[in-house]
Amino acid sequence: MKKIILLIVILILSIHSEVFAKSIFEAKIEMPKIEKSWTQNQQTQFSSGLSFNTNFPDIEWWEGFQDKNLNALIEDAFKWNPDINIAKTNIEQAKGMVKYVFANELPHADIGSTYLRSKFSENVVLPGTDSNSGFLGNGKAFNFFSTPINVSYEVDYLRKNHDKTESAKKLYKAAQYEEQAVKISLISEVASTYFNLIEMDKLLELQENKIMILNDILGMKEAKYHKGFIDFEDVETTRTEIKQNENTYNDLLIQQSLLANKLAILVGHEPANLSSFKRSKWTAKLVNTDIINGGISSDLLTRRPDIMAAESQLQSSLIDIKVARKEFLPTINLSLRDLGFMATSFNKLFDSNSFNYMIGGILNQSIFNGGATVANLKIKKATADIRLQEYRKTILTALKEVEDSFVKINNDYNSLKNQEKNIESNQSILTVSKAKYSKGFVDYITVREQEKQYYDNQMGLISTQSKFLMDKISLYKDLGGGY
Repeated sequence: MKKIILLIVILILSIHSEVFAKSIFEAKIEMPKIEKSWTQNQQTQFSSGLSFNTNFPDIEWWEGFQDKNLNALIEDAFKWNPDINIAKTNIEQAKGMVKYVFANELPHADIGSTYLRSKFSENVVLPGTDSNSGFLGNGKAFNFFSTPINVSYEVDYLRKNHDKTESAKKLYKAAQYEEQAVKISLISEVASTYFNLIEMDKLLELQENKIMILNDILGMKEAKYHKGFIDFEDVETTRTEIKQNENTYNDLLIQQSLLANKLAILVGHEPANLSSFKRSKWTAKLVNTDIINGGISSDLLTRRPDIMAAESQLQSSLIDIKVARKEFLPTINLSLRDLGFMATSFNKLFDSNSFNYMIGGILNQSIFNGGATVANLKIKKATADIRLQEYRKTILTALKEVEDSFVKINNDYNSLKNQEKNIESNQSILTVSKAKYSKGFVDYITVREQEKQYYDNQMGLISTQSKFLMDKISLYKDLGGGY
């Protein structure tokens, strides 16, 4: 009767444990909030008059370039990039840990079979049928057969094991967010490197034209020098300029190769030759100055996966504090042992008289463990504090990155417009020079010099366009993969 009462008490404690646990062990902390907002008036924030679009894109942002080569590279990166595959493996590991920890919430059972052959000394007193009787071993060997089933269950009356599972689930969620962060960063890097590569193709083409013009100018100056119309210094100046431009061309070739190698690694392949990459040509259409109309809301930052991962890790640590506090209280274990048959003869193993079991419960309270429980609680609190600071740092870093992207884009836009004006001015000057040359007012060298200057300005424009594009891609990344 006493055993039955004890079991009933244990079950009642288990049923009412959730309310008890929440009232005592709820670990609370005020989560940092993102207060920053970029919803200022367009004219106030961007005096340059940037045109923005508030609508979210219906497709992934990189598909908006309508470049099948870029799309193929990103698909390859998703398959073969090591960082992506590591992140996927981390998810599987975290998922497995959830299942592993959850197993502690369930009863544990095992079944086995035992065979023993024993012989007791004749000088050993073996226990008898009661506490006051006994008998000497007869010195004969005998067999022992058993088929036991053992079942044990820790009564989770404080929901400690449940909390451990919830903590593991938070880390599993964090691993998923971290994979998204890796993807967003990888997409940004692949796109940036790809566009830098096709930018380099265009710069090399323009640089070749400049060198060709300079060689043409050198030939005309040498002819004039031989006729005594110009000084030798003018000829040498042009030769020096050609060498400088040839060095610039070689530097561009090196940068082109380095970009190709980087792109190959990003998509998970060995460093490759330039010819192995199919790519489009550089066009002004790549540089679309439509971004975001009148600013954006800082709520978009809450979808950044690095922020969400840091928040999930913090939540896991807070749950760990609750678990560490519950370690101070006793544990209750129910067990059903040796459920099955035992006999000294195999023929009698499955007789009804051979059936036996042991059932009971254990209430265990640690009274001394060298301060391990206290130390564990301090460790969990310290870990939670570290993750809280990491969470705040992640938010502040996100705010800074978005602010920096806006500053860069605004500056790039102004530089872009100035460079376009220079191109227009240079084009007008070149048109006038050609008109003067046709009427004999200037020599052909002057026209070619203006053409060289035009190519210089074209290269400057492309570099500025590329910088604007790179900063726009960074903004996509900073806003969690789009806007």
